Amino acid sequence: MEIIPIKYGNLMGSPDMKAALFAAGTSTPEADAVWDDLAEIKIRMGQNGASTSLLIKESGHPLFPAVVDLSFICADPEMRGEKSVAAALAALDSNGVSPGELKSLFVTHPHADHFDPRLTAMLPNARVFAHPASRIPGAEPLDMSSLPAWMTCLNTPGHGTPHCSYIFDAAQWDLAIAAAGDLVMSHAHYLSMDKPLAYADPEAGRASVRALLDALSARNLKYRMVIPGHDMPFFV
Repeated sequence: MEIIPIKYGNLMGSPDMKAALFAAGTSTPEADAVWDDLAEIKIRMGQNGASTSLLIKESGHPLFPAVVDLSFICADPEMRGEKSVAAALAALDSNGVSPGELKSLFVTHPHADHFDPRLTAMLPNARVFAHPASRIPGAEPLDMSSLPAWMTCLNTPGHGTPHCSYIFDAAQWDLAIAAAGDLVMSHAHYLSMDKPLAYADPEAGRASVRALLDALSARNLKYRMVIPGHDMPFFV
């Protein structure tokens, strides 16, 4: 099994402006203005709010090759049209997978920067999957019994939409990897669980993080890594 990062997300969604956001309140014009300012500054600095996408290669299994969260839609307005679709297909091609070869699209949640439904028509042999309990619109319930021993999927609510996360064993590195989606948006988000901005339901979000960490520990590998939805990976 091989895990290839197609792209790592960046910090558009991180709580690095949390003091200003908390001061502005929840769902207020002032908070919207802070987010708008943050987006404009970060786009100018090259952080367009992209999410993380991972390509999983494995021969001889009907679910693979597969991609986790193959979407190039982001905060940059130029990437909300056909450019995002072309970028996703080009990313597959540059990693040696044609659109017709892709078997599965694993989705963490239905936000457009993680799941672009337009791509399903461009991937003729790929089925869209998510954890059966998450009930993500546009995704089939993943048959957990069909997963290889080196993979698992968890229902991880709390972000504000149906949400699930995926764990893969990279045995060659003695490493368990969690593709956390926006359950963990960034390392800063992980370190601010006391006031997690990215959760519509903070209690459920924190419970999901605990469940994810427990599942990582249960893999019985030496190292454990979280790959956030909008940041570089970090060890836990």
